[in-house]
Amino acid sequence: MGKIIKTGDGLTGRVLRALGVFGSIEAITMLCAVVRTKLVALWIGTAGVGILSLFNVTMEMLKTVMHLNLRQSAVRQIASAPEGDRPCQLTATRRCAMLLGIISALVVAALSPLLSRLTFGSGDYTWGFAILSLTMLISAVASGRMAILQALDRLRDLAKATLWAALLSTAAAIVLFYLYGREAIVPVLLISAAVSLLMLLTRRIPRSEPIERRPINEAMRAMLRLGGWLTAAMGVTLIADYALRVYLNSTAGVATVGTFQAGYTIANSYIGVIFTAIAMEFFPRLSKTINRRMMTRTIVAHEIALVTRLMLPMVIIFMLADKLIINILYSNEFAAASAYLNVAVTATILRAASWCMAYVIIAKGDGRAYVVTETISAITLICCSIPLWHTWGYAGLGAAYLIQYIVYMIVTAATCRRRYGITLPGRVLRQVTLFTLISIAVLALKLML
Repeated sequence: MGKIIKTGDGLTGRVLRALGVFGSIEAITMLCAVVRTKLVALWIGTAGVGILSLFNVTMEMLKTVMHLNLRQSAVRQIASAPEGDRPCQLTATRRCAMLLGIISALVVAALSPLLSRLTFGSGDYTWGFAILSLTMLISAVASGRMAILQALDRLRDLAKATLWAALLSTAAAIVLFYLYGREAIVPVLLISAAVSLLMLLTRRIPRSEPIERRPINEAMRAMLRLGGWLTAAMGVTLIADYALRVYLNSTAGVATVGTFQAGYTIANSYIGVIFTAIAMEFFPRLSKTINRRMMTRTIVAHEIALVTRLMLPMVIIFMLADKLIINILYSNEFAAASAYLNVAVTATILRAASWCMAYVIIAKGDGRAYVVTETISAITLICCSIPLWHTWGYAGLGAAYLIQYIVYMIVTAATCRRRYGITLPGRVLRQVTLFTLISIAVLALKLML
């Protein structure tokens, strides 16, 4: 392992700088969300928070489906393109963003009466959805610009835009909710989307010279095709998560779902902030070298070695301080989630390694293979969660999460080896195995003491 790190000292510094920048941004964004939630809850009450949550969840689901994961597919297309072809990809990204934004905005506006009835059980919020249809266009254009900045390695510009958007939208939300209460819900959501786009528009992107229509259309088709596959893969994961929660609700009640969700959020989302931060730099860099097998192998091996070294201390901290973390983020009512959290975090090392391998599949543009790997992962989770829940309760759900990532690691590694001839060095595989065993050993020691 030392050889890989030694030859990649500059690369290690680059990854750590990206982690520092985007890790800090993610932390500030989360802090803004906490402050906003606490204050808003006082001014609009539980009913207002419920309305806000339903609008948010519905609009985010629609964006996920209708924007076809444009950001990831565009980053891959731009970063992997030769220098001379890059202007074409930039133009294609802009046009795809505008096309998806206009179509999705018109569809949501047309469906606003139906969305109001499905979401709230009445037509009282039709105008709310009609107004928020504008956020579909705004968010699509913003995703296109974020993809361009990320692919062009302008990470500091992207970080600054994200930071200012979080701060300004939080300030606007606090003022508007304080002054107008529930009446401010729709304007706040619209303003937040607009502020994010405005901050991105302040970061200049070079305009390309006029290009023939045919190559642009080909680039757009490739972008949308890969985005469609990525959206399908995300849909499989969301369906599995939804099915598991519905099953828990039907067999054990809504309180059980809430407890499980608390543990899942800590294990998957809060620790996952590190993955999100690193991916900002890793994915475009990987896409640039994806057609050079040995270079790709070296980059992936280095990333896995570094990320797993960073994650091991976090796993141990989350495991030893589980009750304190749950109390800080939630309350003592969610104490039972510690049984899930303790077991689930042992999968973090495998999750980090398989995450890097999955990005190889996306960078290759192999959407069909990516859907297959995600489907196998989702099926594994469901098939293991149900019997293990009845056997060991919350700890069984954590064990199912661990098994899911054991299978996912095997599947992604096998896909990379057989389809692209990319394998991991033995030292990296031994490190992943050792760190996973250390995580399990710490858990076993904690349970015995």
